[in-house]
Amino acid sequence: MWKYYVYSYDKKNVVPLVLMDSNLPDNNEHFRKLTDQLYRSDQVLWRIFQRSILGIGGMKAINELKTEIDCYHLNEGHAAFALVEKYIQLADKAQMDKEKKKFVYTCHTPVAAGHDRFQISELQEIFTDDYVDAAKKFGKESPGSQDVNLTYICLDNCRHVNAVAQKHGEIMRLQFPAFAKRIDAITNGVHAHTWVLKVLPIYLINIPGFSVIGALILTGLKKQGDFLRMRIFVGIFFRRIKSINVSY
Repeated sequence: MWKYYVYSYDKKNVVPLVLMDSNLPDNNEHFRKLTDQLYRSDQVLWRIFQRSILGIGGMKAINELKTEIDCYHLNEGHAAFALVEKYIQLADKAQMDKEKKKFVYTCHTPVAAGHDRFQISELQEIFTDDYVDAAKKFGKESPGSQDVNLTYICLDNCRHVNAVAQKHGEIMRLQFPAFAKRIDAITNGVHAHTWVLKVLPIYLINIPGFSVIGALILTGLKKQGDFLRMRIFVGIFFRRIKSINVSY
């Protein structure tokens, strides 16, 4: 594990960031590459290993750090095995309903690649029986299902579920009608103090016509040609910034 600290722009607040790394001498060459690249989808077993590191490994890492957690945020269904690990760790399984209230889930995309499904037979190649049984308990959409749906684990077991925009919320309710009443929508944003170039707002205010960049971003790039025009526009924009000395 690697631990970093992310500070607020005014340095008054800090959040610890813990990263997990499989590139260790004790691991064989194959496993050392598991954390080299996010979300590889060309090999099923590779995907299961990565989701296991994120969900199961993440919960174990929190335990090792002796960190008290009031809320676990599953940012996309890829981390769903965290719920499985929490269940495995409980000596009294009846406490799981209480533990579920600590989990919240954010869904980011309607695209199939963001919603993992694994055949039970595939999980059996990697997991011990207790993990397979727990994954089946929380991830089977119906008694006769032969796969485990990580998105379903999150939707059915987290106390709060949200999409990342109002429109995405509408789409998500259509995509998962059984959970429509539970799905909230929280529009994603950016941390302006660290994301926006400091000179940018001043430049836009003082140069008539350049505020159109805001409209372009908000409206979205709807056609392929828009991307090229946007690249040309931004290129001209930043060349002009270099030619002007602005104090801030």
